[in-house]
Amino acid sequence: MPALVWSLAGKVVGGGLIAAAAHAAGGSIGIPTGVAVYVIATMVGAVSFLPAGLGAVDVAIGHALIGSGMSLAQATTAVVFYRLFQLWLPLAVGAAVMVVGRRGLGDVA
Repeated sequence: MPALVWSLAGKVVGGGLIAAAAHAAGGSIGIPTGVAVYVIATMVGAVSFLPAGLGAVDVAIGHALIGSGMSLAQATTAVVFYRLFQLWLPLAVGAAVMVVGRRGLGDVA
C-alpha cells in the first residue's frame, strides 16, 4: 500500500509541475489536467527508446498543452520549463554532489 500511495503522490507532483510550467509560460491549466498530461507523457516515454523519453515525452506534453488551448510558443516554453526542473536541474545537482562526494572520499582514503 505505501508504494501505491507514493506512486500516486509522484503523479500529482508531476502534474503539478506541468501545471506550474504552463502557468509560468502564460497558459492556464489546472492540476487535474496537468496530472492527465503527465500520465499520458509517462506512458509515451515508457515506449520510447531514448532515456527519460527525450523527444517523445516533450512532443506528447507539447501536443497536449496545445490541445488544452495554449499557443505553440506557450506550449514550447512550458515544455522547456518542465524539462529544466524535472530532468536537467536534478541531473546537474546530482553530478555536483557526486563530484563533491568523490573528493570527500579521496581525502579519507
